[in-house]
Amino acid sequence: DQATSTKEIIQPVLLQESMEEEAMKLYTDLVVENMQFKYGAKPSGIRRTYERFIGNLEFGIQGYFKIKKQPRNANEWATAYVFNSNEEPLDGQQFGDRTLALSIKGNQLHFTTYDLQTKNINLSTDIYFDEDDYNRWAFIYFGYSGCLGNAFVYVQFENKKPQTYKFIDVVHDDSIFYTLFVGQSFKYQNFPGKISCLTLLAGPQAYREKDFDVSSCKIKDPVSGSTQTKTDTDTHTDTHTDTHTDTNTDTDTMTQREEVCQQLVDEAKFNYDKKPRGLRYKSINKFNKEQEFSFQGWFKLLNEYNRKLVATAVQINSNEKPRDAENHGDRVLAFQVLKNKLIFSTYDLNSNNINMSQEVVFTENEVNKWFLVYQAYSPMERKMFVHVQFVGEPAKELAWNNVRHQDSKVYRIYVGQSFSSKNFPGRINSLTFYAGVNAYQEFPKDKDCDEDSFTVPTTETGTTISGNTATDTIIPEPPKTPTEPTKPTKKPTEPT
Repeated sequence: DQATSTKEIIQPVLLQESMEEEAMKLYTDLVVENMQFKYGAKPSGIRRTYERFIGNLEFGIQGYFKIKKQPRNANEWATAYVFNSNEEPLDGQQFGDRTLALSIKGNQLHFTTYDLQTKNINLSTDIYFDEDDYNRWAFIYFGYSGCLGNAFVYVQFENKKPQTYKFIDVVHDDSIFYTLFVGQSFKYQNFPGKISCLTLLAGPQAYREKDFDVSSCKIKDPVSGSTQTKTDTDTHTDTHTDTHTDTNTDTDTMTQREEVCQQLVDEAKFNYDKKPRGLRYKSINKFNKEQEFSFQGWFKLLNEYNRKLVATAVQINSNEKPRDAENHGDRVLAFQVLKNKLIFSTYDLNSNNINMSQEVVFTENEVNKWFLVYQAYSPMERKMFVHVQFVGEPAKELAWNNVRHQDSKVYRIYVGQSFSSKNFPGRINSLTFYAGVNAYQEFPKDKDCDEDSFTVPTTETGTTISGNTATDTIIPEPPKTPTEPTKPTKKPTEPT
């Protein structure tokens, strides 16, 4: 029998034959289902030991992390996890102390491993995240393959592109003893936030560099003020160094992004010369943490209007107190007309630009012709994209790169008129609003709410909009179980 240590029972060592058999299988251990840790509180974490991985040099650790922003003076390192391969774990003093480790300070994610070849006890890299990534879930994977000699890092925050890093030609040593610290280790602070679905992988396919399923975890209420239990105690010991004292038990779920498709206008005519009158839609708490939006529709400028003053076709505003172009978010997506210009606008937090715009110039020959407009923003691509095509003409496209937007709980969509602008000088047909998954697809989109939306409008008998200022129309709630919009029976055709 294996000797016992103080306060911790070490499980019997497997026979050599059993270890070799185990090394041929993928082992998974859900170490943390849902837990909340408090930076600055009494040290509180999970410590789990293993004696089953001899002969195995392929590991991975993956999970979901939500980081709470701390005060500026909170500048100490905190532990997300440390996977240690020594019988007597120390803090970064010997090879194997940080076989796979993730620490955090401010907006810095610090990944550490070791390399026998270069005699580097702490081989590390850093990945930084943005201010708006605080309080968002991030999927993080860190793995090592002895066969390939590589260690790989994958980080993806909600609505963001993944960030990756690969350590090359890294040599680890085999071990019998492994210890996994989660949420706190040694002299470091508790992790500043929540950890969910943290899983240790060992054996074949534990290491990967692609095909990550970042939505595979169902996040529930975090455990707070109590410990977790696990039934398969024959494979490890599980010692909690303390219980959590944070009593915040709010319900927290990983954002399950939906696809929203809402037709705003079937067919309408707006009178440029009349008093301001447009359509206005409003949503509250329907698109929280969503930044991917687009609209698409057909427009026709009528030659009976002079267009000497700015007129609004579509404007999406994300501010609780909306203004025309005074604050970030006043023009999330905006399309206006002035003289012989189609003006498309957005905003950018990176450059502190409230109203960044580009133009498409048209000729008088294109007045009284239908033209298709698609304008979209992708937070993952950090890109704004515009497609304009007059019937019988080549398409014109615009793009803004490295554009950063922010979340909002309130959105308003103005159609045909907004703020002090004139009414749109013509007709709008089949105008559709998109939000969520696949709202951004560089034109042409392959599906739509209405299968006829890609054909040139043939009717001009729709509502004429004129009169008093519009009131808010509430955007309908998206379905609880989203259904895929009807696809066209044949592939959409561009205007001929």
